[in-house]
Amino acid sequence: MSRAPGLSCWVPLPYGTFGRFVRRPLEFQVESHERFGDVVRFRIGPLLVHFLYHPDHVRHVLFENPKNYLRGWQYRVLRRLAGDNLVVSEGDFWLRQRRLAQPAFARGRLDGYADVMVDATTQTLARWREAAAKGTALDVGPEMSRVALAIAGRTLFDRDVSEAADAVGRS
Repeated sequence: MSRAPGLSCWVPLPYGTFGRFVRRPLEFQVESHERFGDVVRFRIGPLLVHFLYHPDHVRHVLFENPKNYLRGWQYRVLRRLAGDNLVVSEGDFWLRQRRLAQPAFARGRLDGYADVMVDATTQTLARWREAAAKGTALDVGPEMSRVALAIAGRTLFDRDVSEAADAVGRS
């Protein structure tokens, strides 16, 4: 296949493809996959984007032929803004970073992370049920930040930092 199927019409933001993708990302992904198959192409302004939905395609790009799929100028811009990190780096530097981070993603560790995530979610739901019973409104943004911080603190540092979540959120 020389050209992947996908959405080719250009409609200005916020109504076009990118607007749909931002407003309902999961729905957009599911519909695109169902409509066009395992490889889907669409434009975000001047950028041509491809989504790969089949594990064999992802393996082909990320593991078997990564040098054939270098990241474009947008990653260079992001790297200037965010610094060289595992998400935006490439080549030997990326490989060194990946090898340093790899032990954190070993199967035994991931199983433990799942337990931490379930525990943090259970605590959050209990707090939400209590607030609902009292008729208290909650701001979901800070609540989700609290869950993410609790999970990060316990998985990365083996510390419960949920009590500090409000202070961290304000800063």
